[in-house]
Amino acid sequence: MRISRPWRLGCFCTYSLPILWVRRQPVISILIPTYNTNPDHLRACLDSIRAQSYSLWELCICDDCSSQNHVREILTDYAEQDERIKLTFRQDNGHICRSSNDALALATGEFIALVDHDDVLADDALYWVARELQLRPCSNLVYSDEDKI
Repeated sequence: MRISRPWRLGCFCTYSLPILWVRRQPVISILIPTYNTNPDHLRACLDSIRAQSYSLWELCICDDCSSQNHVREILTDYAEQDERIKLTFRQDNGHICRSSNDALALATGEFIALVDHDDVLADDALYWVARELQLRPCSNLVYSDEDKI
């Protein structure tokens, strides 16, 4: 399991700094391909996204024809709880490439974030990404690193 921490370009600001002073508040589409994910890891991943301090996101998940029923059940349950979660279920196994592309087809946000099905995001991860995009409005990419736990 990994915790993603966005890369900061020499920022010494506090985590509680609001984003109210900036004009651009992009919607970030988070793509997650799933396949037979451990239920505890999947819930931890989804909970970490729902707990983000930056709320302008949508979660686009494509399940790659998981044979374990708990995956569909967990995903459906979370989607029913949060309208920002979009789901699609593949009828055949297309592996990570097709599954990621199917998740991308659900996305409507200005920026895309790639998250693995067993990753855990720090609660301010998207805040720092959005902040970098606001400070550097010509940016097309923000790199996010990972910490192993």
